[in-house]
Amino acid sequence: MKMKAGFFSLLAVLFLTLSINVNAAQSPTPQQALEAVLSGVMIMEELGSEGLVAFNDPKSELQLGGALRVFVTDCEQGKMIAHPIKQYIGLSAEAVKDVKTGRLILKEACEQLSPKGIWVEFWWPEKPGSENIIRRAAFIVPVPNSNYQIGVSIPNDNTIMEELNNLLK
Repeated sequence: MKMKAGFFSLLAVLFLTLSINVNAAQSPTPQQALEAVLSGVMIMEELGSEGLVAFNDPKSELQLGGALRVFVTDCEQGKMIAHPIKQYIGLSAEAVKDVKTGRLILKEACEQLSPKGIWVEFWWPEKPGSENIIRRAAFIVPVPNSNYQIGVSIPNDNTIMEELNNLLK
């Protein structure tokens, strides 16, 4: 019975996520990214580890049909637990590096994470295997009463990190 209730809660959250409209030609906004992360937190609070599958489908409503990259990490284990790009699942925190600076992005985010979350900027291939390197911003927030953190990565050419952090106030 709990599984059935959890399934319907997941559907409700995914339905709410559909209200975050993104034009396929536009990059998602930081506000849309925050809303997607909060939907992800609700999924994990409701379903626990059973909710991980919702993060692995790149075309799901949670991923806004591919416009976002909403993912799950476990800072205690130091790795990526779920991600819409399959080759990123299981990556260790030491493997998630800014391609321009070599900064350990995930490790740094885990060390600086607060209950309100953290924005991190980094340089990353536009797509796996691409030589086109773009600036991205990621927002990561802990899931209450769990070892999980929900994050989202969006392309972000011009938003100043201070502006992103002001969204958390």
